[in-house]
Amino acid sequence: MSRHHSPEIQKKLVRDERGKLVEAVEAKAVVAGALHTVNNSSHDTAAKVADATDAAREAVNNLNKLSSDFGAAYAEFNAVMKRAVNEVRDLRMALGNEIKPILNDLGDIRKFLFDQKHESEMKTLRELVELCERIEYVNQKGVLSAVAELILKLAEK
Repeated sequence: MSRHHSPEIQKKLVRDERGKLVEAVEAKAVVAGALHTVNNSSHDTAAKVADATDAAREAVNNLNKLSSDFGAAYAEFNAVMKRAVNEVRDLRMALGNEIKPILNDLGDIRKFLFDQKHESEMKTLRELVELCERIEYVNQKGVLSAVAELILKLAEK
């Protein structure tokens, strides 16, 4: 759609070389029509360029806002990640400190189990358990209490 009305081209009837009547247009009218078309076209182009410029400015503003929003989110992400890395590092250090004595104890157990003295120490341990069981049995029967009373009576005399 054009913005301005195109000038009316004046036509007149003239005879051609054979004598037949034909419509003729003046050269001045054709030039004026062409100028009008070019003028409208330049106005349309300018409007399109202005629209494209506005759209480009809006796109740049949107990109700037997105960049700013992303920058803030990225800074927050970095802060959270630093805290998380420090927490993981602290946990690793704590676990290392707590696991070290456990591993030492397990090493001692391993040495005990594979040591040449293992069998003799196990025999001694079994004898100790048997002795404790006999003491418990004697205590349940009241023998220990009787012996303790006898010792106290003898000590009084």
